[in-house]
Amino acid sequence: MPAFPGGTANPCPRTDERPAPGNRTRTPLRTSASSAVRIARPPFTVIIVTRPLCANDRGRYSEQGAARNECPGVNAGGRQVSQAGVFEERGVPAEQVRANGRVRMQVRSAAALGAGGVALLVYGLTLAPSIVQGDSAELTVAAHSLGVPHSTGYPLYMLLGWVFTHLAPLGDVAARMNLVSAVGAAAAVGVAAALAGRLLRATWAGLGAALLFGFSLTFWSQAVVAEVYALHVLLTGSVILCLLAWDAGRGTGWLRGAALLYGLCFTHHLSSLFLAPALLWLVFTSRRRAEFRRELRWTLPLFLVALLLYAYLPLAARRNPAVNWNDPVNWDNFLYHVLGRQYRGRMFQGGLGAALTRFQQYVGPVGPDTVGHLQSQFSPLLLPLALVGLVGLLRRQPRWGWFTLLWAGPIVFWAVNYAIPDIDAYFLGAHLVVAIWIAAGAREVAVQAAHRLRCRLTRAKDAAATARGSGRAAPHLAYRLAALLTVTALPASALAGNWERSDRSRDRLALTYGRAVLESLAPDALLIAGGDNDLYPALYAREIEQRRPDVAVAGYFDCVIPARARCLERLSAHAVAVNVPPDYRTGPAPHRNKLELLSRIVNDNVDRRPIYLLGRPVEYLRAPKFRALFAPYSLRAGSNVPWLEVTRHPHPMLSVPRAALNRRGTTFAHMEPGGSAVPALELLGVEHTVREAGGVTWLRLTYDWRVLDPALARQAVVHAIFGDDRGNYERLEGGVPEFQNIHALGQTHTPGERPLPMNFREDFELYIPPRYTGAGSTPAAAPTSPESRPKPRPYHLWLSIRVGDARLRVEPSGEEFLRVF
Repeated sequence: MPAFPGGTANPCPRTDERPAPGNRTRTPLRTSASSAVRIARPPFTVIIVTRPLCANDRGRYSEQGAARNECPGVNAGGRQVSQAGVFEERGVPAEQVRANGRVRMQVRSAAALGAGGVALLVYGLTLAPSIVQGDSAELTVAAHSLGVPHSTGYPLYMLLGWVFTHLAPLGDVAARMNLVSAVGAAAAVGVAAALAGRLLRATWAGLGAALLFGFSLTFWSQAVVAEVYALHVLLTGSVILCLLAWDAGRGTGWLRGAALLYGLCFTHHLSSLFLAPALLWLVFTSRRRAEFRRELRWTLPLFLVALLLYAYLPLAARRNPAVNWNDPVNWDNFLYHVLGRQYRGRMFQGGLGAALTRFQQYVGPVGPDTVGHLQSQFSPLLLPLALVGLVGLLRRQPRWGWFTLLWAGPIVFWAVNYAIPDIDAYFLGAHLVVAIWIAAGAREVAVQAAHRLRCRLTRAKDAAATARGSGRAAPHLAYRLAALLTVTALPASALAGNWERSDRSRDRLALTYGRAVLESLAPDALLIAGGDNDLYPALYAREIEQRRPDVAVAGYFDCVIPARARCLERLSAHAVAVNVPPDYRTGPAPHRNKLELLSRIVNDNVDRRPIYLLGRPVEYLRAPKFRALFAPYSLRAGSNVPWLEVTRHPHPMLSVPRAALNRRGTTFAHMEPGGSAVPALELLGVEHTVREAGGVTWLRLTYDWRVLDPALARQAVVHAIFGDDRGNYERLEGGVPEFQNIHALGQTHTPGERPLPMNFREDFELYIPPRYTGAGSTPAAAPTSPESRPKPRPYHLWLSIRVGDARLRVEPSGEEFLRVF
């Protein structure tokens, strides 16, 4: 009779299961849910196990005996255990056993391919059409030009990216780079399905775990943009899968493949180190550990050969590419870059208390309205299943239970002690383990439910009706129903819940911003920019799209880090004067003025070409050293692109006579403590025109102001915000408006130089967000006719004026925002 689903021996034996008189008596068999599945095929019984069982002299079989290698070969009772892990009973043809094994492998392979295909379809539909905010633009420019991205350099990813960006026939360069992540993530889902199915001894559970992980929020977000984490999951999963194949006795070639792949893991991401405890556990609990020691003469060289891929970094740096972090052309710079020493200060930052806080933020809940990071990946209703699955693995399959704990534990420990804002992706390995636990929990619930149902049916009074099939079919029906729900319902819920947040198919914000940065600059400008979301979108538009070849783009950190001074040599092709001070690179670090090179670049070029600061340099102007460096110059902001133009002398401000305007103004007033409004400024009028340039829609604004309170006017800051007719606007994290222009009133004068004129005019040029123009809303390959574009949203420009922390009120309405059109 078929054993209970999952291989559990029937705890409610029936009297009619005893062998009939005259039949051959079979040796008693003891199995567990983790070891075997019995399939009834009269007159023989074939028991398929995932690991070879071992029989002692009493005819009892145990996994422990097999692990100790006590009884290889033929066992008591005429039974024998094959190296492939198939228990053969006397009289069963070996060809039939091998055929059954091939069928199981084909089913697992088909499930893995199906999971990867479904994931690739979803990722393709939600794939970002171009660069996005974050590391996407940097990695794309570096891969396309064979450059050196941020630590640890990712040489394997750079080479794969170069192949895709030059050979893949899809969209623009950024779309091809995004495709690297999509293909890698889909392959990772397929590997996860095979891996989880092998660990859980159930193909359907592995399929459900892989799809649940594939549609989790963080992994999906990394699968549709140019990032390194999808490929990292693929490599680590492949290493484990190869070791499992070797552990099952499929040959030493799998062990050597695992060594080579593990070396490639280190050439891609150094967090691969935290997989080592789980791999060592798998090796030293294997009955083939002696074979592992013998194979070290092959596996260790293969691991080291893969590390030679790091030779890419100095070779690429010597070419002076546009992206060249830390310039690893010498040994010191190479080690600094590969070992990620610039990030060491973020490890164990804040001590044990900070680590416990971040761990709570991971497991959650954080607060009444905020869930933990793990709960944002998987529904809180599913997490109890993960606990059930972990307990079940530790009880029934302790080897695999401890393996998953050693896999996830070091990853979580490292991530909660690493204080960086974008830590989410570092938990991906732990998320995959949690998905496996959830699937194991679903299997455990299905097994227990079918077990209880079977017991009730066998204890029923009508034994004849049960024997006719109803009692035997019901447990299998419950088991299959649980399998269907696991494979479909769990991934479907994640797919539906995370689609909107993960869909990047219309995200062209970073691309539009990069184009706008270049188009807003004067001819032959020098742009000094820093920060991922400021420098690299502009660099992508300059280097990949070949926009504004007259503009020279310099990385801010190349100007202030002595080890990167050589990276500025490429600017000589744009006639930029770069004079490195003596001993700037080699002098004692405590005595080096890190701003000296930046000061020279500004001073030597300010009279030769327009200079703009973007991103980090603008943020750092609050520091005394920066203020002193730029004190001799005038800084002007003339766009909602957050740059400052550096000039030797302030731009002239046009003073407009009141009588020449003949307009009705709007008064901004500040509130006295007693509640009375005191007029401070009057907006006499705003003129605006719209133009197209470089694929970006521009709005040119001319403000006419009248000063009523000179002291307050000199401190006023104007916020120009795009929004709808009710004043609602798109917000970034923290509530900051996504599209706005912030400038000090009269900022074309050096602050504090002299009072503002009574009436004056200022000009600004703002780029209009894509969602308000309809531009860039369709993929690059789609037609761009007016009929094919979505209708742009209507937009309005709102003005708000701050003095310190207080807003000026619009009189007589008392509102804090004024709609100007």
